[in-house]
Order: sequence, then structure tokens, then C-alpha cells
Amino acid sequence: MKHSEQINEIATALAKAQGEMRTVTKDKRANAGKYGYTYASFAAVVESIIGPLSRNGLSFAQTFDQTDKSVTVTSRVLHTSGQWIEGNCTIPVAGNNAQAVGSAITYGRRYGLCSLVGVVADDDDDAQEAQRNPPSTKTLNDAIKKAQPQTIADLFVAKINACDSLKNLEELGKKAPTDAMSDNERAVAKAAFSRRKAILAAKEIGGEIVDQKQTQSRESKS
Repeated sequence: MKHSEQINEIATALAKAQGEMRTVTKDKRANAGKYGYTYASFAAVVESIIGPLSRNGLSFAQTFDQTDKSVTVTSRVLHTSGQWIEGNCTIPVAGNNAQAVGSAITYGRRYGLCSLVGVVADDDDDAQEAQRNPPSTKTLNDAIKKAQPQTIADLFVAKINACDSLKNLEELGKKAPTDAMSDNERAVAKAAFSRRKAILAAKEIGGEIVDQKQTQSRESKS
């Protein structure tokens, strides 16, 4: 992840914005045999985050670059202070036609923006049952391995984006089912892991700054 020389103000603003963000409406569903997952369209993601971002002096911009085999989407979150953070998401293109390129761009915009601001836009096929009876890591990995190859990256990236702490993310990384992924899928998962790690680190820094300000405020009042 790239960022401006200082990120203290954008980290604080992003932490506040994340506190205001609500669960993204997952308005789409993908199926692969008996396995499936729901996810939010790019429009649903933007609708969910644009208010909290704007209220905290944040905005985003995205551009893309294309080669014969891939599309790289660059997402940047900007703060009114001039500080910014930026990440890239490279998506393989299965076919050199407008539809394939357009799909790759949309995919990259969605994953890139979600990872950068820290929202989850994907879910497993039975979220309520998972909450009542959480699957073991072995069960999860076995299910991912049995899924169709083109869905493995989606399923694992969803787990990456669901991590709410650096500790949980590191534990997930140690158990990544990389042996069931293609080279392209491993690259996508690795990029998503790096972006999520950067976001969680920035969030923790922002939380520390907020805590320090609150402590200073209490001390000054006393």
C-alpha cells in the first residue's frame, strides 16, 4: 500500500468513518455447484460507504491500467488534509473482449475499494447457520478446496476481508489453502491479504490516536 508522508489525520478520519459504516447490502449471489456465496455489487458498496466517508472529510478515486492479460485498478482514499492512502488490485482477464475487461474492472474496483476502507462485501452461503454453528478451519478449508477453481479466490478473500484484527488476519494467513489455488488466485489472495493488513494497521493507529486524545481531554478537564 502506498500513502502520503503522514497518515495520522486520515487514519483518525477513516477509523471514525468505519465506526459509522453499516453492513453492506449483499444484493448478488454466485453459485458454484452446491457451494455459493452472496456479495454486494459495486453500487451497493458505494451507497454504503459514501455517507460515512463524506461526513469525515474523506473521498475516493479510482483509475485502471490494462495489459493483454490483466487489469490493474488503483484505488485512492483522500482526506481534506491532503493525506491519502492507495492500493492496487490486479485482476487476470479471461479473454480480450469488452465484456471480460469490463467485468475485471468492476471486480477490481469492488475488491480494491472494500479492502481500502475496510468493509466486507462477500459472505458465505449460509451466514445465519455459520453464526449458530461456526465451522472449523479444517471444514472451511475442505469446502474451499472442493469449490470450483474460479471461486476459490473469492471465498478466501471474503475471509480475509472479514478479519477484524491483525491477530486474526495473521492466523488466517497461516492456514491459507494455497495448495488448492492457481497461480493467479494466489496472487489475488496475497494482494487482498496485504491490503487488509495495511487497513487494519491504519485502523489500530487511528484508534490509538483517538484514545490518546480522549485521555488528554480527560486530564485537561481534571
